[in-house]
Amino acid sequence: MAQKVNLIYKLEGEFEDGIDVKEISPVLLALGELIQEGNTILNPSGRELSVKVKPFKEGSFEVDIFVFALNNYRQIIDAISQDGVRDVKELLEWIGIIIGGTVTGTVSLVKLMQFLKGKPSKTDKIERNKIQVFDSEGNSVITDTKVYALFSSPTIQQNVYNVIYKPSNIPNFKEITTSLKDQEESKNTITKEDAKDFEAYATPVEVDGAEIINESTAVYFLKPKQGSYEGNKGPYSFRIPGSNDTLSKVTILDEDFANKLERGEIRLHKTDTIKAEVHMVQKKIHDRFTPPQYEILRVVSYEKPNINQEELFNDEKEED
Repeated sequence: MAQKVNLIYKLEGEFEDGIDVKEISPVLLALGELIQEGNTILNPSGRELSVKVKPFKEGSFEVDIFVFALNNYRQIIDAISQDGVRDVKELLEWIGIIIGGTVTGTVSLVKLMQFLKGKPSKTDKIERNKIQVFDSEGNSVITDTKVYALFSSPTIQQNVYNVIYKPSNIPNFKEITTSLKDQEESKNTITKEDAKDFEAYATPVEVDGAEIINESTAVYFLKPKQGSYEGNKGPYSFRIPGSNDTLSKVTILDEDFANKLERGEIRLHKTDTIKAEVHMVQKKIHDRFTPPQYEILRVVSYEKPNINQEELFNDEKEED
């Protein structure tokens, strides 16, 4: 049985006419991806997370984070412990979504990004798990290597931007509050003024200290698994047919193919087959390995079987 953590995400403000679903949907999708991607980076061989969001009053959302064991042994351990719940709470604290005792003497990801307001000027590793990060004016803060690993991910940066900065543009917005359900002491608040500090992350910034440890380019046959709700360049996930391998967080750099996706000329389905030239890069940043990043450089061919196209690929509707 999956364990569950209840997170409350609230947009505070005077929303007399409600909030347009087109404004809030990308925010909630980004929140779910931020939590899942953060778990992948900090717990690459740990438990899987599933994130479900449901509204309970205007501007307020309950985020259920389900923790799934990857094997029978872990399932037995989880049945008699709360390790999975603890790990999720610590992840939320490292990100800075909630306040707790995990981040002491250092800053969370949200605080680091707010401090930098963009690219760090330099970094110094001062202890085994501690990094001193400098902004453009020479000021510095100390953060954990786990937080810097999160910051080093373009996907994480983009999702923090979407979760914090984008809501600040909603008319009459005042602040964002996040907390664990019925745990007021975990409450964190981001004001409209605070949100301005995240504008620089509309395009993810590069980080220092990154060393490429693995890089390759090859042609693959791919099956769509998950993709952008806005039909843009990504990130997407693809299966490699004939194997259990999955390429996650794939960006499509083939402009012609990406434009057709954005215009809706191509609507990907799990039965489609794409032959593509794929570039992979994996880095190590201050002794922590980052997940591989994939880019589709060129789509060689695209084949769609003759099926009903009403059901588009969406991994919340499709069974893996």
